[in-house]
Amino acid sequence: MCADHHPRFFIVAGEESGDLHGAKLINAIKKKSPSAELIGHGGEKMKSAGMEILEHVNDLAMMGFTEVVKHLPYMIKVMGATLKKIREVKPHRLILIDYPGFNLRLARRAHRLGLPITYFILPQVWAWNEKRVNTIRKYVDQALCIFPFEQEWFKQRGVDASFVGHPFAEYQ
Repeated sequence: MCADHHPRFFIVAGEESGDLHGAKLINAIKKKSPSAELIGHGGEKMKSAGMEILEHVNDLAMMGFTEVVKHLPYMIKVMGATLKKIREVKPHRLILIDYPGFNLRLARRAHRLGLPITYFILPQVWAWNEKRVNTIRKYVDQALCIFPFEQEWFKQRGVDASFVGHPFAEYQ
């Protein structure tokens, strides 16, 4: 941590559900560290919780192969701008929330900067595309699991994983 003792977090959520869970996470961070600086990609809920929004989830969320291909130049631009901003702000930690198509690529690139990376709501690689666990193991320092069985599943594959509970459990 720097001499100013204000922890700085760069948080990336690319969908409405990530915005909701990200806001809860931001509130928890602010409770523990009221002076924390929060910047990144999210939506209105994360903004209301106190994060400076660089890219809005409304511009990032895409469904289906055709939509992704159509917006590929924009997403490449967002990736470059995100990495540039991470270099500028020098956060103490990068926190990725769900949104694996973008966030796994960002983890790979941000890892080169020596930045600790936490992934909250990991891709369900235990259900499909299991090879992505290799990317998680290599580039993610801390995996926060929302299903009880995920912690052991990821640990058996060499990932530092902790079970933190499912965010929807709080809404009941």
